[in-house]
Amino acid sequence: MCGRTLLLVSLGLLLCVTAGDARAELVAYWPLDEGSGTTVGDLMGMWDGTITGDVSWIDGHQGTALDFPGGNNFVDFGNVEIGPSMTLSYWCFNTTKTFERPLGQQAGNYTTVPGWAVYSRDEGEGGVWFRVHGADNAWDGGDIIIADNLPKDEWYHLAFTFDGETRELKGYYNGELKASKICEEGRSIYPTPSDLRLGNTGAGGAYTGALDEVAVWDNVLTEDEILAAMDGHIGGPNPNAARPEPEDGALYENNWANLRWKGGAFAVSHDLYIGTSFDDVNAGAEGTFIGNMGGVFQVVGFPGFPFPEGLQPGTTYYWRVDEVNDANAASPWKGDVWSFWVPPKKAYEPVPADGLEFVTADTSLSWTAQWKTVMYAVYFGTDADAVAAGEGGPPVMDASFDPGPLAGGTTYYWRADIFDGVEWIKGDVWSFSTMPEISISDPTLLAWWKLDEEVGATAVDWSGHGNHGTLVGPQWTSPARLGPGLNFSAGDYVAIDNLSYSRADLTEVTVSAWVRTSSGSDQYIISFDRNEYWRLEINGNGGGQGQVGWDVMTSTGQVDYGSVSRIDDGRWHHVCGVFDNGRLTIYIDGLAEPSATGGPTYGSGNMRFGFIGANSEAGSFDGNRGGGNPVAGDMDDIRIYDRALTQEEILLVMRGDLLLAWNESPADGSTADIENAMPLTWSPGDNANRHDVYFGTDRDAVADAETSDTTGIYRGSQSGTSFSPAEGLQWGGGPYYWRVDETSTDGTVTKGNTWSFLIADYLVVDDMEGYNDIETGEPGSNLVYETWLDGYADPTNGSTMGYAVPFEPTMETGIVHSGHQAAPMAYNNVGAAFSEVTRTLAPQDWTAHGVQTLSLWSYGDPANTPAKLYVKINGVKVNYDGPAGNLTLAEWQVWNIDLTVVDTNVQSVASLAIGVEGVGATGTLLLDDIKLYRDPPELAP
Repeated sequence: MCGRTLLLVSLGLLLCVTAGDARAELVAYWPLDEGSGTTVGDLMGMWDGTITGDVSWIDGHQGTALDFPGGNNFVDFGNVEIGPSMTLSYWCFNTTKTFERPLGQQAGNYTTVPGWAVYSRDEGEGGVWFRVHGADNAWDGGDIIIADNLPKDEWYHLAFTFDGETRELKGYYNGELKASKICEEGRSIYPTPSDLRLGNTGAGGAYTGALDEVAVWDNVLTEDEILAAMDGHIGGPNPNAARPEPEDGALYENNWANLRWKGGAFAVSHDLYIGTSFDDVNAGAEGTFIGNMGGVFQVVGFPGFPFPEGLQPGTTYYWRVDEVNDANAASPWKGDVWSFWVPPKKAYEPVPADGLEFVTADTSLSWTAQWKTVMYAVYFGTDADAVAAGEGGPPVMDASFDPGPLAGGTTYYWRADIFDGVEWIKGDVWSFSTMPEISISDPTLLAWWKLDEEVGATAVDWSGHGNHGTLVGPQWTSPARLGPGLNFSAGDYVAIDNLSYSRADLTEVTVSAWVRTSSGSDQYIISFDRNEYWRLEINGNGGGQGQVGWDVMTSTGQVDYGSVSRIDDGRWHHVCGVFDNGRLTIYIDGLAEPSATGGPTYGSGNMRFGFIGANSEAGSFDGNRGGGNPVAGDMDDIRIYDRALTQEEILLVMRGDLLLAWNESPADGSTADIENAMPLTWSPGDNANRHDVYFGTDRDAVADAETSDTTGIYRGSQSGTSFSPAEGLQWGGGPYYWRVDETSTDGTVTKGNTWSFLIADYLVVDDMEGYNDIETGEPGSNLVYETWLDGYADPTNGSTMGYAVPFEPTMETGIVHSGHQAAPMAYNNVGAAFSEVTRTLAPQDWTAHGVQTLSLWSYGDPANTPAKLYVKINGVKVNYDGPAGNLTLAEWQVWNIDLTVVDTNVQSVASLAIGVEGVGATGTLLLDDIKLYRDPPELAP
């Protein structure tokens, strides 16, 4: 809780308690600093909240915060008692400007039931409003609007007060009063039957953004008290210095300054530190301490004062004020480190950015200039030396320049000089390169975003059709799956230029992408509008939690279709949606999921532009996106074809550059058990006849090494496609990194991607992750009941492996111990002698690597009949060592079996059975994570 003070008692700061009301004015304070888990604590101790759904802990304005993805994801604090007056204070980070309700206590949108809510406004309106309910259904009788265009890329503070007696409503933005009104008679917040919720108030408009430092009072705070809350001091006077001038992070155009601040509540004097290094000022390093001040100001940048030579252009200055009172044991109160930036006197922040590639041919140039500027001179061309030497250029009055049409695939150099009325200030020479001419090699490949650019705001379309994307928010990341890629957070997207749909007779399309996410909630991969053309997504209308959705508007109606397999395991997966004359098929990692059917064509005929990472309702480039969020993670190599690819072609698309080594094992980013990790294997790139192998434990060293390496990273050139490190792999070791460069028959070397893997501290018997519902005989089919044989064909065996509900998944995906699914095992000993499922194994050594414990996780149900659990190893029965009633517990329980006392040859285990015995016993267990450990039973995870 750095930077935050909660003073409840002591120093005469007891919270006010009014006569006849035992509730303190500060009702609840949720710092949101837990950082993990599903409980959100109230520092007042009364109103803890519970997280429902997929809400993420992130770095916040102070400590951690909560990030909401929209949808049915929220925090519920119960029916928090506030009123009849109130103050609400919180910090907000919201990149998405749509109609949403971040927080509130309301029974509906327009309702006569007392309550309140915050409403964010859409992009066109901007700002936010606060509504008090309790009267008629009109919106304007109890609303105020803060109409400022609130920022998308930084935290900002909002506060609202409502006086229950006078009905005066006020709104503050970053501590400044922005709106106020007297609400109509009848408007009231108290008493309300509604729960206070963050993220989704239950009345629609679920929030997509982050919240931090939420607090509510049942009285009206003054402006000074709101400023104190904004400064992080909730519940009492602020002992720290606050409200710096210049403001923290300010751009400051002068070579001297009068630093000022508001003194802390108990300060007698003030220790001032200032310097050009954050770390030095924060640590109070030598040379940063200016002195102990009696006043709350200090001049700098004049002779006789700190920095007598003046503040230097292009320099960031950091400063800190510690508040001092020698009579107080809590003194000194260390202050936050503030900063201000003195900009350069020459031009800076060129657009396009210096060194930027893939700039469009119709770009214009601009730059930033501060201080006093009269005019500019611009020098431009393809010769860097000529641009650097240029003099006497024609004057330009604005900080922009139109160079005219530019040639493709060309590097240009330019310079902007500034005349300040006294002298010309020569600028730096900048450069950029225009988009290369990209030829069309496959006319059916409409768009191909490799996402390899790494810098800039353009995703280049390498299909040759010019359907480039404009980045709005996502960040370049490297490595991704096939080189660099893009990382998306809530509100990020890429607007697709040029490409649009406006026909109703389209017969085929293929859309593919590499995706990595750990979230199973609604996420958009790429869309040209689900109910006009198509949308590829996770969850959403077509899929379930973590499944891929492929939604197509066909000639006979909307088809929302989903995969059986999930991809929300934090690993890279290739997802592909195909529409082929009425047949819809999803491919995951090259394997087909069960198909769906619709009309023979798709499309509505309405104009639609598209987005990567967003829904689309856009009739023009970068138009209306509707609601929703992108993949919560990374994407790479996205393609659109106007034909239906075959499975063989999709497998080629997955590879990206066909000259690269591929199909690596262990898979990139995976955790392998030591039995299956070696040898490392791969499939060769096309035309490769030699393979240079690099291996080590330092990613950068492996990525950068060459054949001349002498540190041991380079492991030599070989003709085969497998490799075993001579030093072996360590139990529980890693991460390990490796790379394979391919040498083709013509001598060309293609540098490989850098892959990584971990070695587990266990051996997997069955983690239940590989099973699916693909029908027997179909490619990729792996049905759990075909591996674990149950009592289907044996009337004496009452077991059923997997859920047996028609058209429903066989595996359990909601309640899992780890990973994304568990296996249900039903037992029914009414008329059957026992219930047992058996898996036959290729003989396994269950003593290898020193393992001695078989660990089995199970989850019961209160409706189960208590019964005795057992396993059979090679047919030898081992009875559960806990009470029979444990089968009724709705919680994950581990049974650790000491293999050293099992009366069978555990060096050659060929079968494992799991059973339940007890006459008349019925119920269902969930099974997960059957593993072998070295650790004693009590330490096995």
